Amino acid sequence: MYLRHARRNPIALLALLSVVSVVSAGCGTAAAKLRAVESPIDIDTSSVLADPDQPTLTVLYPWGATSRMLMQYQAKEPCRSRHKEEDVRGIPAPGFFVKYGDEKYELKNVHYHAPSEHKIDKTSAEVEAHLVHQNAKGDYLVLAVHLDTSATAQSGEHDKLIDSAPPVEICPPDPPMLPVRNNIALRGLLPADVSAYRYVGSLTTKREGEYHSPVQWLIMKQRMSLTTASQAKLHAIWPGAAFPHGNSKPVTKAAPKVYVK
Repeated sequence: MYLRHARRNPIALLALLSVVSVVSAGCGTAAAKLRAVESPIDIDTSSVLADPDQPTLTVLYPWGATSRMLMQYQAKEPCRSRHKEEDVRGIPAPGFFVKYGDEKYELKNVHYHAPSEHKIDKTSAEVEAHLVHQNAKGDYLVLAVHLDTSATAQSGEHDKLIDSAPPVEICPPDPPMLPVRNNIALRGLLPADVSAYRYVGSLTTKREGEYHSPVQWLIMKQRMSLTTASQAKLHAIWPGAAFPHGNSKPVTKAAPKVYVK
């Protein structure tokens, strides 16, 4: 009925097309319902909103499941020099998912930023792991884990990945070296308690000159441990004098609504 009327009324047709465009751009995801900001952000815990209607996060890779991880140094093109938007990442075998509400997202990669990109009450962690997921429509959901380093920390799954990283030449060979790390317990990359600060933001590295959005972010409230040796390996790639923020994007001034369930 409205479409028939819109054909006779150019203004109504324009309005209808605008509505269709917004719905299509949002892909119907939870992230699309909130305005995306540029990430990362400083989370003020005194302003976090409790919302029991937030989607439930369910990790579908069980404790006993392991995966091979293809290790890669993600270089920035053209590779004339080391770049702050590069990272060390592990690419898992397909078939590992989380559910966020009714939407299913597959784990695509695990990568690291040192120091952390997100802050909690103006405080950085020493390292931040990003577990990047995508659904069938290409929408992003990222689980971020803050890692605190300790000389007495036992080597865990994050240490195994960082220690397995390939040589980080400024210009990796073509084809690049891609070491394989077997038997990574993917559930061990997340804390036991997956309660998280949630907001809608963007990727923190540019794609085609822009920070892609929307991205549903979940920053784990429970921190995990990393050995000082693994932290040192990351810092050696992006040394302090040339990279005061390591390979991390500084927080923006954005102050979106941040939720906990």
